[in-house]
Amino acid sequence: MLRSFGLTTILVGASATLAGACILADIGMEGRPCPCAEGYSCDPATNTCVEGDVGQGGNPSTTTGSAPTTTTGTTSSANAGGGDGGSGVGGGGGPPVLPEAVPLVAVGDIQTGGVALSVNGVFRLEADAGHNWQIARWYDLENDPGTDLAGDSPPGYTDTLVDTLQVNDGINGWTASFSGPLQDIDLVDQTPARFGILTAIDYPLPGLRIRQDYWIYASGKVSVRMRAENAGGSPLSILDSEYHYTSVKQALVWESSGLDSGHSASFQRNNGTTLELINLSAEVPVLQDQSVENWNKYWQLGMFTLNGGAGIERYGAMLVTPGNLDAVDLAARSVDMRVPGLYTGQGAEPVGTGFDQNAATYELTATGEIVEFGVMADRARFRPTFVIRDFTSPQWTISQGSTTLVSNASLVGPGSVAWHDPATGVLVFVYLGDISESASDSERIFVLEAQ
Repeated sequence: MLRSFGLTTILVGASATLAGACILADIGMEGRPCPCAEGYSCDPATNTCVEGDVGQGGNPSTTTGSAPTTTTGTTSSANAGGGDGGSGVGGGGGPPVLPEAVPLVAVGDIQTGGVALSVNGVFRLEADAGHNWQIARWYDLENDPGTDLAGDSPPGYTDTLVDTLQVNDGINGWTASFSGPLQDIDLVDQTPARFGILTAIDYPLPGLRIRQDYWIYASGKVSVRMRAENAGGSPLSILDSEYHYTSVKQALVWESSGLDSGHSASFQRNNGTTLELINLSAEVPVLQDQSVENWNKYWQLGMFTLNGGAGIERYGAMLVTPGNLDAVDLAARSVDMRVPGLYTGQGAEPVGTGFDQNAATYELTATGEIVEFGVMADRARFRPTFVIRDFTSPQWTISQGSTTLVSNASLVGPGSVAWHDPATGVLVFVYLGDISESASDSERIFVLEAQ
């Protein structure tokens, strides 16, 4: 519904734009954290500066402009996935040979007031303090690199790509994430495989605190987790509420539709740009405000009451790549995420159900130095991601069939990006290929092995 936000936006931080840092070239940059000075480039495997050109990701300090540009000669991860919704794998034989992956590169931090997250030639997402660290800008670097595609700000609406929860208490009207103030912000897992933005915002209703977590993956998947909690002692009643409230720029022409029996929605342009929004929680159908056409979607949570200290959570994901997908392909991707299927073999055990809704990823524990993991063969699987815990060996490889995809020495490989912290034992593996329902074991199973 059209809502009137009667509350003033509270800006947190000095600037809503990315502030460029001045780095002197005569300071020794070798081994320093990115971004880098002229004459050096960022090694995405270590996120440190090396002299010359490492050939992957380039120098992040060259991508901080407000209008992103596409570097020619790079391979889009959309192509790595088989293109146009194709599986990229055969029903038998060995696994596909995928192009070299492109890592996720982050520019900016809390001190600069904003962060830009991009995969070169594919997509770019930006969050900043002026929007309480919500995702405020989205660029399709393959089809329209100079246009911010995130929702603008018509009267009564927010100007972020997604607002995890909007509420109406029946007294103060509608309240959203920009209403602030921001209570906490953490930028975590700043790696070539994924990046986390974790926030806590106190809405201007007594006791209402909203925790909003985003995990951005090199595959173009963004997990969306919302937790509404009562930080006070008295019961808190909400008259109406909407979650995963997603808006694209209304000045552009979009085709938008609900998919997968109301569990997902898509926004598409005729140039191939595609955004799919998937609800991992129970509410259906997907809705849109009546006064708009094809640039707004959300799900209804409705009325709820929280006792002191209690909370309620909702989960979802956005896919900002690949593009040029039809309704059948989009619906299949939604079902894949809603009905996950983790395979664990030798040296592996699932964590809980094997799928972490908080981060929209498979999760398992290593119980040996050889860890077999992958996806079940019950349906097509698209660009799966895995978090492997308790694997502390500093030297390792991940293979698919007879092909080594990534290793501790090469975190970016054929259709794959990884990251490992031996101290915590956490390894993140992002596979950029699609796996068909008829895939052989060598196509759907990966082997992590200590060296």
